[in-house]
Amino acid sequence: MKYEWKAEKRRMRIQQAMVILLVLLCILGSKYLKTIPGNTVDNWQTQTKKGRNDKSFHELVADLASLGLTEVTDEQLSTVERNWDSIPEEFRESTEKLPMLLSLLGSGNYDYDTWEWTPSSNCIYSFDVEVFDCSNMYTNFLEGIKAISNQEFSITDVVETVSNEDYDKGTGTQTVQFKYNGNMYTYDAELEYDWFDLGMINFMNQMLKKEQNPKRLYYMSDGMQECIIFYCTPDWAIEFKNVTGYKLESKVH
Repeated sequence: MKYEWKAEKRRMRIQQAMVILLVLLCILGSKYLKTIPGNTVDNWQTQTKKGRNDKSFHELVADLASLGLTEVTDEQLSTVERNWDSIPEEFRESTEKLPMLLSLLGSGNYDYDTWEWTPSSNCIYSFDVEVFDCSNMYTNFLEGIKAISNQEFSITDVVETVSNEDYDKGTGTQTVQFKYNGNMYTYDAELEYDWFDLGMINFMNQMLKKEQNPKRLYYMSDGMQECIIFYCTPDWAIEFKNVTGYKLESKVH
């Protein structure tokens, strides 16, 4: 089932253009943007003043390589450099280079003709919390998690349905069912127009704990609407902060 009230508006979204557009929206109208919990625009702008943009993208790629994130291609590096160069100088102090790079690496590829999303990374998953394909937002999310799982577990038999929907108010329940290593799990997400329910991250981490998996989903924001997720141990999350200066969260409050 497709949510027509938002899908057409976002059908022609192009990845590079969206990066620049979201930056401008954040700066020109930040109080109207829905940001990732714990990573408000104001907090992000405060962090920016600490000199995090002093490094080149080549240096940031080297930092990621030291953490085992070595899959950056020359084409991706050139793309993010072009995106950065396209941002007006007066706006750059309100924009973060590393989240911009991570968002590009983990955003995957969307076929607007077939409505099929495919992951682009086996270690970083990034998505806009204002989702294009609303009817498959949690199915696509699980595909992203599978892609960064290093095949340490299986997610199968995914079914996503909507109930009690009121499209005028953008409310209802979006239920996703799936099997983790053969065990069935169900999450009833709160439907809010085309916004992703980030409580899904908490649910997944509770599930991983129940399954005695030592790893969790850790996330950070780009300061706007992009949620960047890693599947890692607590120790790796600490190492990430030590290397990059960015704290990863494992719980959405």
